[in-house]
Amino acid sequence: MSVRLATAEDAAAIAGIHVRTWRAAYRDILPPATLAALDESRRAQLWRCRVTAPDPRHRVLVAVDGAGVVGFLYLGPTGDPDDDADAVGQVLALHVDPDAGGRGIGRALLRRAVDEFTRSGYRTATLWVVEGNVGARRFYERAGWSTDGASRREPLAAEGETGELVTVVRYRVGLVPGV
Repeated sequence: MSVRLATAEDAAAIAGIHVRTWRAAYRDILPPATLAALDESRRAQLWRCRVTAPDPRHRVLVAVDGAGVVGFLYLGPTGDPDDDADAVGQVLALHVDPDAGGRGIGRALLRRAVDEFTRSGYRTATLWVVEGNVGARRFYERAGWSTDGASRREPLAAEGETGELVTVVRYRVGLVPGV
């Protein structure tokens, strides 16, 4: 398995993973009708735009094995008003195909993201997790991330979609010693 920058050709695979992971991770959080209505082709367009976006501070990483793309991570500067976008990077999305879980794919993507943040000069990194997504929260905690006390209510939706309101909590990790 390797991790590389995504290309436009990866957009359909990313969208498929995005929809499958939402259906698995949020089956006890979102109504079945919401999960059934997820549109893979619309998400493929979204990911194609993100992958080809001219903003070099936002990147999409993919994990690839013999079967193709098995996970992805979207990163960029924080958008949180209480953090400095020049000093704090943010994991905006991390998804591993449910059929490929438990093989270290998420850890490899997260390690690469930390490397990307460090090379970009960020001092810390954050991410937001749905409060009820216990599996994801355990994963981040085992990787050394900790909640920082911030939470908010927001719609659980991809860009351009409407979604159910959920509570999300913020996790943070220092990227340089002493932070």
